[in-house]
Amino acid sequence: MALLDGRATMLETERGPVQVAREGNGPKVMAIHGSPGGFDQGLVWARHLRDGGCELIAPSRPGYLRTPLDSGRSPAQQADLYAAMLDALHINKVTVLGISSGGPSAVHFA
Repeated sequence: MALLDGRATMLETERGPVQVAREGNGPKVMAIHGSPGGFDQGLVWARHLRDGGCELIAPSRPGYLRTPLDSGRSPAQQADLYAAMLDALHINKVTVLGISSGGPSAVHFA
């Protein structure tokens, strides 16, 4: 993983590269941003959960910020990317929060 902008890293997965940020400690919540946006939007929308004792995992969806579009064009492919990301991070249980246009891939992931 390479640290970017002090908050996010580029993570190589079996489904392709993904930019991801993590903040907080506790039960894990994956916050999937809407459009336009990136990991930063996921962190902002879910900060109340972080402040309440959760760890946020916030990916940039394919085509946003530094996650290449080829990492997942459809909601189903994006869901597969999230699963590969969580595998690479050794996370086996997560609550998923899909914000606006992040909702379709969140539904496929769930």
